[in-house]
Amino acid sequence: MTAHQILGAGGHAKCVVEICIAGGGTIGVFIDPTPCSWLAEARHIPGDQEAAPDDGPLLIGLGGVTPKALSRRLDLVRLYRRKLFSMPPVQHPAATISVSAQVDEGAHVLAAAVVQPDAQIGMAAIVNTSAIVEHDAHIGSGSHIAPNACVLGGASVGEAALIGAGAVVLPGASVPDGALVPALSVYGTA
Repeated sequence: MTAHQILGAGGHAKCVVEICIAGGGTIGVFIDPTPCSWLAEARHIPGDQEAAPDDGPLLIGLGGVTPKALSRRLDLVRLYRRKLFSMPPVQHPAATISVSAQVDEGAHVLAAAVVQPDAQIGMAAIVNTSAIVEHDAHIGSGSHIAPNACVLGGASVGEAALIGAGAVVLPGASVPDGALVPALSVYGTA
């Protein structure tokens, strides 16, 4: 049983912790300025200055619902990587991920999400609940594909971009770095 650390203790962290525990892991340390009751069994570190790679792999419990927040989140991930923290990808057991898909370190694929053949999920990207990333699509580092969003075949999403809940990125479309595709919208041309 591997003891993990988690950065952040908010709502997204609850999903990440549940996936960790479902995979047989535990949370030994949480890093957050504020104590929280639902992680009471874990050691609380209020700032990252005390966090150490030796305390176990680091899970990113911070979400982000704006490109600016996602960019800050990606900056934190890069900071921890420079400090030599291990950041395994997080994959919910109820997600469907093709054997030919690539899911990079620190990426999250949540419950009922689907990642199709030859799709690429970049470092610290989030494929949220029931989101779909179709064949040959590329999701950039730190981007967030929100619940029920769909990135269709061959589409590309840049770094720290947000594809809103229920939005559709059409086949072959390119979403630039830091973009916001609003919820329930369609991006690209048919």
